[in-house]
Amino acid sequence: MGGTSRRFAFSRPAWRLSAAGLCIAAAATAGVMSRHSAVGPQQDSAHRGVVLVSTRSEGALSGGGTMYSDRDATGIVVSTDGEILTNNHAISGATSVTVTDPASGKRYRGTVAGYSVAEDLAVIQLADASDLIPAPLGDSRYVHPGQRVTAVGNANGSGRLIDTAGSVLAIGQAATLDAGLQSESLKGLIVHGADVVAGDSGGPLLDPNSQVVGSLRLLTT
Repeated sequence: MGGTSRRFAFSRPAWRLSAAGLCIAAAATAGVMSRHSAVGPQQDSAHRGVVLVSTRSEGALSGGGTMYSDRDATGIVVSTDGEILTNNHAISGATSVTVTDPASGKRYRGTVAGYSVAEDLAVIQLADASDLIPAPLGDSRYVHPGQRVTAVGNANGSGRLIDTAGSVLAIGQAATLDAGLQSESLKGLIVHGADVVAGDSGGPLLDPNSQVVGSLRLLTT
């Protein structure tokens, strides 16, 4: 029998990616079903500091030629000069990274500045970026059951930001997640009712004040 499909958004109550000098307070979350609603980023503060991430990986075919693999994800702007937080699995093995700011329509070439395999988090540094608007950061220590939260992401690689709303169902949860050739043990997970789908990975989980308290990830347990 296969595992039960569950959707997870996560980070740690406090973590650091030292390669990029980035430190942020956040929490882990898991999602179930909710409704999608698409809102223009300039009309919704929930989209402030949220960007679209696209990657391409290249590999040689046994019979010759090159195989390409494209992936879509979401990122969180953490500095005006182009530091973007996303999931490590979204950019791992990528030969090129492109980030689009929906608010301005600008596209940037990105390079991986730092990552944590254990946390499944990474920082992308954008080339020639300036005056970006960082996402407002919250404090996950104040997340509690019954609190309303919103997940924001590039759902199914649609190329636009989509919100899903829900409530926190439980906090302090743990799960062992199948990550292909190895498993990952995560703690401090918070279960919520905002839907998370492919493409949302790396997007923010927001508190009622539209502040980031988690980083989304879609996994199967």
